[in-house]
Amino acid sequence: MNVIVGATGRLGSRVVERVAALGADTVAASRPVDWEASAAVLPSGVRRADVDLTVDGSVDPLVEGAQTVVATVHGRDVTTRDGSRKVDLEGSRRLLRACERGGVGQLVYVSTSSAGAQSPVDSFRYKAQIEDEIRASAVPWTILRPTHFMEVWTDVLTREVPKGRITVPGRGRTPTRWVAIDDAARAIASVVGNPAALGMTLPVAGPQALTVDEVATMLSRATPGHPRVAHVPPALLRVATIANSLHRPLFARHVRMTIALDSAAVPAPTDDELALAARVLPPARTTWQDLLAPSTSRPTAHQA
Repeated sequence: MNVIVGATGRLGSRVVERVAALGADTVAASRPVDWEASAAVLPSGVRRADVDLTVDGSVDPLVEGAQTVVATVHGRDVTTRDGSRKVDLEGSRRLLRACERGGVGQLVYVSTSSAGAQSPVDSFRYKAQIEDEIRASAVPWTILRPTHFMEVWTDVLTREVPKGRITVPGRGRTPTRWVAIDDAARAIASVVGNPAALGMTLPVAGPQALTVDEVATMLSRATPGHPRVAHVPPALLRVATIANSLHRPLFARHVRMTIALDSAAVPAPTDDELALAARVLPPARTTWQDLLAPSTSRPTAHQA
């Protein structure tokens, strides 16, 4: 049995599809409120399970005896100030301990290439801490570290297209090996039950290293009306995190994430890490040109 925890997210739902295609019994698990919000349609034969990592004992019956548990859950979009800690740190720790008690054959933990003990973003610090705890645990493990998702950053950059602009947070000069969500899901599914992936920490990166500015220019050219590219100064971003930390913690957390990328505080995968991943994972082939080809689905500049 393979269990995917965090099955209703943009990545998790794709992972469910990919893992189900492997043919083994598959269970898709998320909080009841997330099932209601997502209206997800599960592949044939996949069982739904309700789980809440913030509640002691919630996950133990789910993972007991599982061949593989895939953790795609994250708390970076939780709206409360301590939401990331409750999910990314305490919740992931509950899942790890349940895997230990339940004799799970493999834990596949989906972290992020941004994870780091000194990160200015709480979610990224918690991810790094959980990585260390997984490595020190008794559970056979695989850790995957996707870079930034193309689809997520398309949404970030095009929020103000109806106002006639593509908005770049900061200077936009840091090169990033963006990855498509489906490419990441394919990589995750490829390590399920794969002995060659055990005990490995692997980056999941796309084929192109482009700056946010370069991506914004491509988005502008591919969007009807060709909205102009505008920048939010780094100083204004820092002010926004301070002003919104108390009453809009989710917004403040997201701004800190953009600052981390813009300031190159996000560590890029090294050539050696990428070479190691290439020996285990299928190549991520989706380029920005591929993603932007069906341009008619995006808003038009100045559209109300």
